Amino acid sequence: MTVKQSLIEKLISLIDQYDRIIIHRHINPDPDAIGSQLGLKATIKHNFPDKTVLAAGKMGKGIEWLGRMDNVDRQDYEDALVIILDTPVFERIDGNDHIQNNTLIKIDHHLVVEHFAELEIVEILSSSTAELITKMIMHSQGQLTLSPQAATFLYAGIVGDTGRFLHSNTTQATFEAVAYLMAHQAENTQINRKMNELSLNELNFQSFAIDQIELYEKGVATMTLKQADLIQRGMTVDGTNAVTNLPGRLKEVLTWVIFIEKEDSHGEYRARIRSKGPNIHQVAIQFNGGGHEMASGANVYDDEEKKELIDQMIKVNAQFLKDQNI
Repeated sequence: MTVKQSLIEKLISLIDQYDRIIIHRHINPDPDAIGSQLGLKATIKHNFPDKTVLAAGKMGKGIEWLGRMDNVDRQDYEDALVIILDTPVFERIDGNDHIQNNTLIKIDHHLVVEHFAELEIVEILSSSTAELITKMIMHSQGQLTLSPQAATFLYAGIVGDTGRFLHSNTTQATFEAVAYLMAHQAENTQINRKMNELSLNELNFQSFAIDQIELYEKGVATMTLKQADLIQRGMTVDGTNAVTNLPGRLKEVLTWVIFIEKEDSHGEYRARIRSKGPNIHQVAIQFNGGGHEMASGANVYDDEEKKELIDQMIKVNAQFLKDQNI
């Protein structure tokens, strides 16, 4: 699917009208959030060198190597254009309390949850917001050109959200976007090596995490990580991203969920839900969450809700297996 030319032209027109542009993305950023944010910033600076372009938000731990955020103050928002990336809900924007009566643009690949921007460019068939931005540059009819730095950031975003092209959101359009980035000197080897690196502590934690995997009927698996487990092993919540896909490597597993105990909570968990086939988004929205069909997040507030979520995943898997005649 190609982004409408009229939307690309409106985006470029709005960028052209403002001297200061501030780019936001969601809290607890992943490589796509950071890659698309810094990739768009580098693209705007490359094509509009006289403009002030700022990347707002806190850098996530474990992905500091991707780049740096800017110091953005409340006064910076006066007469500024604000672009929101990779975020379907205004509440989840990192630094949204600084946003005033600014003109807002939303660029996202998640399912639409709410409308909050004057210009919204949303394409849920894109693997990532980085892929969507890349396609917009590709189809800008030469109005936007790409620097090697921007290409590298955008490549990192695509690799992050496709799980290095393992996930089912990887399409022909994804590889066409990557080919375009490679043609513009994206540092793919550097990005791939950094994403593959583990510290000794992270490797030891993976060994611990494997022992926490529990298997249920119909190909459901879970992993529960307590705050005490993280503290004892010197791990942060961000650091647990490296173990999110471990249960999915088991051939017996069809869907899985990582329960991560929230700080200063009493049995409350963040839930990362993943799938190799069944649509688990329908489960996530029942538990104060959302995301994508194969990768979503949710929240459970006690052990009873935790069990309910697992039961719902078993039902979804059972229906999927029945539909597939497996």
